[in-house]
Amino acid sequence: MKIIQGKDFQPGVVPKEETSYIVNETAAKLIGRENSAIGKRMKFFHGEIPGHVIGVVKDFNFKSLHNAVEPLLIIKVGGESGYLHLKVDSENLPETIMYIKDKWSHFDPNHPFEYFFLDQHFNDQYKADEIQTKLLSILSYICIFISLLGLVGLSAFNATQRTKEIGVRKVLGANIPDIIILLAKNVLFLVILAAILVIPASYWVMTGWMENFAYRMELCYYNFLVITVTALGFVFLTVMIQSLKTARSNPVDSLKYE
Repeated sequence: MKIIQGKDFQPGVVPKEETSYIVNETAAKLIGRENSAIGKRMKFFHGEIPGHVIGVVKDFNFKSLHNAVEPLLIIKVGGESGYLHLKVDSENLPETIMYIKDKWSHFDPNHPFEYFFLDQHFNDQYKADEIQTKLLSILSYICIFISLLGLVGLSAFNATQRTKEIGVRKVLGANIPDIIILLAKNVLFLVILAAILVIPASYWVMTGWMENFAYRMELCYYNFLVITVTALGFVFLTVMIQSLKTARSNPVDSLKYE
């Protein structure tokens, strides 16, 4: 947290008469006077804790990115607090936790030692999004695999149906690339047609999903273009591998094919 105006809390015991507050930028805009909230007198917790603002901290996300930054009031009190926050080294973490537990039991034997890690606490806010991402990824891979199997079958059927035509074209001078393009262009046309239909629907669905977040990126049609070109590459490669055998066949055998 970065102090951008005023000062930080001073170490030592909090005075009983009046306490100090630090607010974030969002709160400062609401309570500030003459473009500054420093020195603003206010009361906290139903007016039971009077004080004044001594500093403004730069806005930071203390909730998930589903929410915008809300007004925040930071207070240093002399009484009991909800949690004890400790910054610990990640090395020898089990030993560190045992050491803290021993100290806790020594100073406060009446309350059990319970703890959690703040980074994990924040990460838990995105569990639903992570699960959704994994499920959609798995379903996407399955759909791609099934689609490629369908392309193999479609290209094989198409090549079989046009065996004699391919033989005639080879006799008239068509080379292997010409045959492959002949067999692939109809499938590639279907892919382009599917992209034209799917891209607007995908853009609408993804835009609606990102509305759940206060902070989000802008979708670019360039990304959809890259995905379409990649799909065309996969389709052409699949059809080419399947059609290569037919394109290399002897035209005499192809003309005899029933």
